[in-house]
Order: sequence, then structure tokens, then C-alpha cells
Amino acid sequence: TVTDQMTLYYACYTILAIISMVYDDVFHPLLLLDIIVKDSTTRAVIDAVVIPIKQLAATLLLTLFVIYIFSMILFKNFAAQFASPDSMEDCETLWRCFLASLNYGMRLSGGIGDIMSHTLDERLMLDLMYFLIVLVILLNIVFGIIIDTFSDLRTQKLDRLNDTTERCFICGMDRFTFDSASNEPQAFRHHLKNDHYMWNYLNFIFFIWQQDRDDDDGLELYVRKLIEKNDIMWLPKGRAMCLTAGNDDDAEESIEVQLARVEKDIFEHMNVQNAQHMQFLTKNEHAVDAVKSGTDELLRLIHLQNSRNGNSPAMNREASMRKVNEQRASALGITPSSSPKNGRPSSRGGTSRPSSTK
Repeated sequence: TVTDQMTLYYACYTILAIISMVYDDVFHPLLLLDIIVKDSTTRAVIDAVVIPIKQLAATLLLTLFVIYIFSMILFKNFAAQFASPDSMEDCETLWRCFLASLNYGMRLSGGIGDIMSHTLDERLMLDLMYFLIVLVILLNIVFGIIIDTFSDLRTQKLDRLNDTTERCFICGMDRFTFDSASNEPQAFRHHLKNDHYMWNYLNFIFFIWQQDRDDDDGLELYVRKLIEKNDIMWLPKGRAMCLTAGNDDDAEESIEVQLARVEKDIFEHMNVQNAQHMQFLTKNEHAVDAVKSGTDELLRLIHLQNSRNGNSPAMNREASMRKVNEQRASALGITPSSSPKNGRPSSRGGTSRPSSTK
């Protein structure tokens, strides 16, 4: 596009080349600055100044203020102490004194005192303060900002190079992990070329983009949805088959341990249930014995009463069984089912056919 930085750069570069050919050869050396675009190291030097531009601007502004303060002191008290008549004209006004302090003071190794008459009396503290504050502190702050930025850029470049050459692009694991887990001398390179070859993943993404959605199987549809969400969860981050293959024995052992733990839990649960069941039977054993003894006593009394009343043995037996069943049900807390008229309860809870009488 027109607003692209490289497009604008090459447009300006072409215009500069045409001007140098048509107008003047003085613009020809400017074309050599193309190395800034072509070489990354040279571009990092420019970035070391461009990136901290706000910090550099603030430091330079503070430097100008400090030089202006020294210029005011020189203009008021030491304007006549410049060494030569030509240099004395540099401090006729405050503005010219400021320009002289900025020009000579920043360029000379000893500060503004190098172009003034040498004395150890009145200007001793002033020359020392100018040298320490402006030349030692403020200028080194500017240099330090540039050097630190360049060092950070170089560190970032080395980190990117390390991530590119020493880590797998797909799983993100480093070279040391693969080399230490395998006996092969080039285990990491083999992993990059065979297991996690990144161009295979790129081909798979293009395949999904070109394929119709209706033709996707389950895996392809799953990956398609994640790609549309810009989600990389489908990539094997932190996993590699060549690393897990050697741990199959450990995995089987862990499964056996888990199965043994489950069997132990089931066995303990069954023991608890059996204990509870035995406690229930023990508690009800006394109730069953009481029911049996009560039943025998009841049958004896019923037979005795029926014999006194003169009832038939069949009717006596039917009435006895009905009362016995009621007695057992009440002892066990069960509501007895009512038998039909002239019927006899069966052993399955139903009723038998009424007995016919002649």
C-alpha cells in the first residue's frame, strides 16, 4: 500500500537518486545510507537513538537549562576573562554567551574554561562545576541511555535467535530436553525434521482453508474452529511422542498401581457392607427367635381353644395359620395382606380358590 513504510522509503530513495543525477552530485553519498535498511545491526544502532527519544529529549533539555545557568553567571561576572579579543566578543550579550558556552563548553575537554584566561582564583569552583555537571554527568547520562538501549536490542535479538534455533517451533521444548532424553547425537534435529516439521502444520492449515466445511471430519472440524478463534490449543505444546515413547513402562506401572488401589477400595467397601449386614442379622436374630416361640405358644392355645369349641380340624388349621401369619407380620413390622372371603392365603401372597362344600 501507499502508506507502507518500505513503499515510502523506496519512493524517497528513487527521488533522491533522480535529484543527485539531475541537480547536483552532492546527494550521491546520501544513497549510501541504504545500509540502514539492508543491515539489521546498523538498523539497531539507529533504533538505539530512536526508541529512547523521549528520555534523550528530556536529558538534553535539562542540559540546555544547566548551560543557560552557567552562561548567566559568566555574562554577569566573567565576560572580560575570555583569552583572545575575538573570543571576548562571544560574551557581549547573554545570547552570545549562551551560544559560546554551548559550543565551546560541550566540545572542549575541559569545558568553557579552556577558552578563557587560566586562573585558580575566582573561576575555580565555576569551571569545576561546569566540568562535573555538564561534561561528566549529563553527557554520560545521554551516552548511557543510548548504550543501554542498544544492549537491550542486542539481547532481544539473541533471544529471538535462540528461540528460532534452539527451540521447537511447534511444541516449544528446547534442544537440551531432546538431546538428554535420547541416545541419538542429533535427536533435536531429527525431531524438527520428522516429528514436528512446522511446514507440515502449515500445509495442514492451508488444506483446511481450501477444503469445504461440509467435507471436514471430526478432527478437521475441531481444528478449523480453533483456527477461526486464533486458538493454538490443537498444537502439541510441551508434548512430543519421542519423549513419551520411552516412558511406556512407567505408564503401565502407574496404571497397575491405580488398578490395585481401586481393587483395594472396592474390597474395603465390600467388607464394610458385609459387617453392616452381619450386624443387622445379629440384631434381628433375637426377634426371629421370639417370633418362633410366640408362634408355637399361639398354635398350642388355638388348638386348645378349638378343641373346646368343637371346630373341624381343617377350619382349626386355617384359622391357626391366619393368626400365625398376623403374629409374624406384626412382629417383623409388616402389614399383612387381607385374604379374600372364603379364601385361603397362598404362599406367594395370592389367594387360592375357595374350597367347595358338599
